[in-house]
Amino acid sequence: LGDMLKTLGDKMFTGCASLVEVHLPNAMTSIPASLFAGNSKLETINIPTSVVSIGKEAFLNCVSLKSITIPTKVKTIGASAFAGCTSLTAVIFAEDNRITSIPANAFDGATSLSTINLPTSVTSVGNYAFRNTAITSVDLKNVSTIGTEAFLGCSELKNVSVSGNLVTINSKAFSGCTGLESINLTTGLQTIGELAFENCVSIKSINLPSTLTTMTGNPFSNCTGVTEFTVDPANKSFIYSKGALLDKTGYTLIYYSVANTAETYVLPESV
Repeated sequence: LGDMLKTLGDKMFTGCASLVEVHLPNAMTSIPASLFAGNSKLETINIPTSVVSIGKEAFLNCVSLKSITIPTKVKTIGASAFAGCTSLTAVIFAEDNRITSIPANAFDGATSLSTINLPTSVTSVGNYAFRNTAITSVDLKNVSTIGTEAFLGCSELKNVSVSGNLVTINSKAFSGCTGLESINLTTGLQTIGELAFENCVSIKSINLPSTLTTMTGNPFSNCTGVTEFTVDPANKSFIYSKGALLDKTGYTLIYYSVANTAETYVLPESV
């Protein structure tokens, strides 16, 4: 493609089944929606340093694409931009990239994706963003919101770093992350959604901070490896007693530890 070319139309190369390699012109500022969607043989693509946006479904189901580098100037990535890229193993963001959001389904179903370096500027991870990928660790220290099923089925995920910036973990965010061994729920966290850590069978300890006010359903369903559960004494909403997590009114039983060796448990009369 000519070096002076700045724009291309949506879906221009959609379904070009024989396309293996593309060199985009250095003057391009955006990659349109669905530009290469369904290009099953596309293995290599260069994203020019001039690009500021990648459209939705731009590389959807490019099943042969192996790696991608996101340049510094990219500020937005559209929903499902790399969804279904089953051979994609690495996503590298330029060191000084300042993107703030990973959108819904961005890498959903990229089943070989094991390496990604999220910029420290990212504050939100969208619904289903990394669902069923092979990532092993992720740094979410500046993230405030983790979307629904954002990391669902990431069975290789072992390390998740969060900080006091985290406010909301939505439903099933880490459901089925069977390799996840620990996550430090820090002060600042306010909401944990239903089944957020469902089937996280390798987690051994759970700590709930003083700031937590809302839990929907049982966020820790089938966390069979948990042997230690603590609630910050300053928490005004929840209490953990005799292997059971209850809201502080005593009316709702949220979680009962499967590691509890007691042969009987008497429900509080208020439940």
